[in-house]
Amino acid sequence: MSKFEIFPWFPESRKMMAAFQRLIEEGVDELRDRLISGNNVQHFSHGTGWQSHNSEDPDEVSELKSHSHEMTIRFDDIKSGRLGIIQEQADTLIHIMHESFERLMFQTVSDGADRVGNVVHNKGNTAAAFLEMLEKIEFGVDRQGKASLPMIVVAPGDAYKLDSDRLAAQMPDIQARVEAITKRKAEAAELREKQRRQRFKRADL
Repeated sequence: MSKFEIFPWFPESRKMMAAFQRLIEEGVDELRDRLISGNNVQHFSHGTGWQSHNSEDPDEVSELKSHSHEMTIRFDDIKSGRLGIIQEQADTLIHIMHESFERLMFQTVSDGADRVGNVVHNKGNTAAAFLEMLEKIEFGVDRQGKASLPMIVVAPGDAYKLDSDRLAAQMPDIQARVEAITKRKAEAAELREKQRRQRFKRADL
């Protein structure tokens, strides 16, 4: 007797789980894209670590970290045929997985900043700390080689500190100084990218 005769709905169950997995992946990707562009996501088919020899720390070895999450469906919901539980469980799992990703991402950034001393302390003057932070950031570039502005993420309770009027009260010329730093940083990033691309030979096919 084959397994399909023992479990007549096995093929359908496998399709159901595959569809549920796609639903979770799409939901997690949608939330992740709010923080990190999908163009910067990489997938590994094997291995648990990698080493980038082109980074500022070529000896650093990055390791994959595993995350586990559980979901429970009550037997009464299954017995009563409440199909809405599928989407409810999917939504819950998506948000739990995204929260886990966010914690890991911010912890990784924090650890990296602490390791190289790229930390700013707000000593009561948020405007001055903001300018110091901006000076420490190295802008990146997009696929066209144009500078991409950094994204600032703060705790909900601290967002009011970055209000433009509040910052201007501490430093009246802050807007002009921010624009000057941003312009200089953007030009430096685009110049670095231009010089990097010039190191590669181009063949027109």
